[in-house]
Amino acid sequence: MRCGATEFGRIALGLGQRQPETEFQIGLRRFSMLLVKVAAVLTVAVFAVNLVMDRPVLDALLFSLAIAVGISPQLLPAVVSTGVAVGSRQLARHKVLVKRLLCIEDLEHIEVLLTDKTGTLTEGRITG
Repeated sequence: MRCGATEFGRIALGLGQRQPETEFQIGLRRFSMLLVKVAAVLTVAVFAVNLVMDRPVLDALLFSLAIAVGISPQLLPAVVSTGVAVGSRQLARHKVLVKRLLCIEDLEHIEVLLTDKTGTLTEGRITG
């Protein structure tokens, strides 16, 4: 019997597949990479300036690494999660139940949302 021939097998195959990234996740990943690049450039620049100013190499390296750690966005995931949670609370005030926060990330520009008679999206995804 091949995998997926039974209901259990289909469920197991479905759980093994990754959900496609939303536009919000793609934009957040790009923004994070931009911040990493900026941090890298600033770290190298601070290191170079310290060397030009005749500072000891070890001190210049430690200072530039401290700057890199200081400007890294450690709280970015927490800020994003908080923003999405606030959005879900606003939706709840309008009697909209959000089961997964990931689902509301792409609802930013939607004015009208059509659902079936139970109030759910039948395919679990929004097409535009």
